[in-house]
Amino acid sequence: LVGYYVLVVAAISLSTYLTYQGFVRSVPTLAVPIAAVVGIVLFVVDVSIQRYREAEKSIALPLLVFILPALISGASNFNTVYTAFMQGDVSRETLTEQYAVFRDDLVATEAALADDPSISKNLEDRDEIESLLQNLWSQCTDPGRPGCGQRARSLIQQINTRLERPVTDLAFPGAGATPEEIRPVFQNFSSLVYENKDSEASSESYVEYNSIAKYVNESLARFQDIDFDVNIDEAQALLSEMAEISKEVERRANVLLPQSEQRVHAEIDPEAGRLGEIIYTIKNGLFAVPNLSATVFAVFIALFVDYMPIIVAFLVNYKAIRPELDDVEDPYLDI
Repeated sequence: LVGYYVLVVAAISLSTYLTYQGFVRSVPTLAVPIAAVVGIVLFVVDVSIQRYREAEKSIALPLLVFILPALISGASNFNTVYTAFMQGDVSRETLTEQYAVFRDDLVATEAALADDPSISKNLEDRDEIESLLQNLWSQCTDPGRPGCGQRARSLIQQINTRLERPVTDLAFPGAGATPEEIRPVFQNFSSLVYENKDSEASSESYVEYNSIAKYVNESLARFQDIDFDVNIDEAQALLSEMAEISKEVERRANVLLPQSEQRVHAEIDPEAGRLGEIIYTIKNGLFAVPNLSATVFAVFIALFVDYMPIIVAFLVNYKAIRPELDDVEDPYLDI
């Protein structure tokens, strides 16, 4: 029966390892003691069943003891094997779904801010200023009438009327000036125009809106460039980052928006990255079943390592191996 005990040791060792891996994400501090206890109990039960079978006694008691550790071991074994097969698929699918939620909320919130009356009025003013500045540059660099003539000065006056604090201490080159002479003055004038506009009390909301819009665009660009084919830990890190950014944008936007227009972003689902935790893995693998092949294989391996020693114990013909059993009493069975 040496072969049987080698099989038991091998199966229990593998089961103990799978049990540890199955619990380490759910209860990391208890994974080692749980795996050790389950492994020891399974070993004792397997040996007991073999001894009871040798003596042709009822194995009801060891089978009863076997039920609880087998359930614990089976669940953790399934968790380990299924996670190994599915973590890439689940992470990619989850991150894609959650990114869509994340993106839609950020884009909608930015649009809501842009529609706010105080911000939209400021945006219109800035669009007009931008258009006037473009016309000013075109007028000053017109090959037929280069330099800052009467038309250009009229445009400068129109720009200044849209500012609470006009830019008046800047001298533009006169008529006939070249684009190279005009460019540094024009650039300085444009910078001062936007500085003065930003410093106005009516621009406070716009300045914060512009900061939020920049933050939104940078965040969306960052996640668009990420490959979502990652492992569980990386997926959870990305989900956490999405959740933090979403809450930050929501908080900052609601400071600017009226009470009736407050934004509420959808929660970034933390369960998406929880493949590897026993409860979620069972839910995903046995109920959602996104991949039947992975589920079937994981169930087979989970059961095989725990039940194979018992099956072998039932299949062995002990009379053929040890015909002297009828004449020998096993003290182990008398305890």
